[in-house]
Amino acid sequence: MAWAQQPVRGQSTLLWPVGTTLGATDGYEVADPVVQNAVRDSAPPNRELDHPLWTTIVTHADVNACKAMVSTLYGRVPVESEEDAVRLMIWRRLAELGDPDGMHQLAGLLVLPELYGEHEVTEEVRQESRDWYRRAAEHGHGPAMTLRAIDLAESGQVEEALGWYAQAAEQQDETSRSIAQYNRASLLHRLGRLGEAETAYRTAVDDGTWAAAYPLGAMLYEAGRTGEAEQVYRRAADAGQPTAMACLGELAAAAGRNAEAERWYRRAIEAGEATGRSEASTMVNLGQLLYESGQTDEAEQWWRRAADREEATAMYNLGMASEQAGRAEDAERWWRKAAEHGDTDAMADLGVMLYEAGDAEAERWLRQAAERRHASAMNNLAGLLAGTDRLDEAETWYEQAAEKGLAVAAINIARHHEAAGRSREGRHWYRRAHEIDPDLLGTLGYQAHEAGRTDEAEAVYRYGAELGDTRLMAMLGSLLHERGSLDEAQTWYRRALEQPEPIVMYQLGVLLQETRRDTEARQWLRRSADAGFSEAASALAALAEEAGDTDEERRWRQRAAELSKAPSGHNGASQDPTGAEPQA
Repeated sequence: MAWAQQPVRGQSTLLWPVGTTLGATDGYEVADPVVQNAVRDSAPPNRELDHPLWTTIVTHADVNACKAMVSTLYGRVPVESEEDAVRLMIWRRLAELGDPDGMHQLAGLLVLPELYGEHEVTEEVRQESRDWYRRAAEHGHGPAMTLRAIDLAESGQVEEALGWYAQAAEQQDETSRSIAQYNRASLLHRLGRLGEAETAYRTAVDDGTWAAAYPLGAMLYEAGRTGEAEQVYRRAADAGQPTAMACLGELAAAAGRNAEAERWYRRAIEAGEATGRSEASTMVNLGQLLYESGQTDEAEQWWRRAADREEATAMYNLGMASEQAGRAEDAERWWRKAAEHGDTDAMADLGVMLYEAGDAEAERWLRQAAERRHASAMNNLAGLLAGTDRLDEAETWYEQAAEKGLAVAAINIARHHEAAGRSREGRHWYRRAHEIDPDLLGTLGYQAHEAGRTDEAEAVYRYGAELGDTRLMAMLGSLLHERGSLDEAQTWYRRALEQPEPIVMYQLGVLLQETRRDTEARQWLRRSADAGFSEAASALAALAEEAGDTDEERRWRQRAAELSKAPSGHNGASQDPTGAEPQA
């Protein structure tokens, strides 16, 4: 150190002694000659020291001198590779002198190149980093305790990790304490120790760690404790947290309290913008709320603001709104933007739009969505491929869509197998479609029946009937009855009545009446009328009229009138017995 205290060019020393008491030296700070030349030097100031000089200075520096160098020269050391080397040298000297902050900083610097993606570090360097974090933690360094806990948790040593988190949570440093409390609660949550996690989250929230309010609220909501979740979010919202306000908006919307939801969404956006935080997802939710209430213009305004923040869902919604408003060009433009931002729904809908327009680009977008496991896109891509005789690949995509739970894809692959003469495979996929959506076969059969494609309708009904679906037995019986196949129709009606339905009782009664089995016909019609089916009462009135029994006729016509005024799910045999919405 002696040479560093000698004047340079007769002016100043490299290191200056410093102390809090006059005449006493506590350490050394780097003097002005480190960053500028002596007075007699007319050249521009030179702020760089060469590496050998740094090595000599740092090697002989004590803790205070090293800290002084860090505070005064950070950012003014030589650039590029030498800068990192000098920084590492200073912190290593501090670490070796037993300084906990030096240990912590050294541990981080060792793996910094890998964190920044510059290059991978060796396992030996990683281990050295872990060792310094451990030593810093053992010296009571709060952030190092947290990092030590993270390392232990990742290696499966969760109890030891929880112990370090607990110690870090007791530190005076507010930031270290906050991070440790949150991480400990999060680890307990991932382990499924929900009671402990809840306690830890609440402790963190009570300490002002508002980030813990969101997982705590979500955990309470998932447990059905909606009121408690709302209380937690309100505390965070009162503290000015925009995300908590957005969560309160979502809770209110889910409960149907739309006016309240709108207020919270607006507050969240205002607070988020005031703090510079992106609230694009809340803009999307507010837009959805407004759109559903008929305020389409303002809804689109919010979605546009969110789209300006690169929110893909907003772009997709703008496409949807445009398409529903008949603005096809706008719909395509927004769906294309959303698709380019990775939105799979947009890819799928854009693909369908382009396909319907005869654009060959449709396949590219459908394929991109299908490869991202979008079930509807898989099904539509399969249809496109089948239409261009690429049947093997089409079959693969149909099957994948069906396995994703898309019942209509199972129907499509069943039909594909049937067309290829593979009836056994076809029956398998019809069964799979029925397992996914028990209403689908009935809906498809009904649509085919209404369109006059009775052979197709019969085939679909028959598949469902053979699977044991009593509704489809009844529908098959009705179609056969209509065709005049009365014996088989009666068989299916009777099988369907294993689960008595008023409409099926009525249909069987009518069939029996047509075949002159009046006594049994009246029995089924009475059962149907007693179950509330008005047309059965009208049929009984007609039978009484034929028999000349005016009192009986009057009684049944009065009953039919009463039933026709009462709410009923069965007002006529011509309605869709499945009650299901047609599916594409």
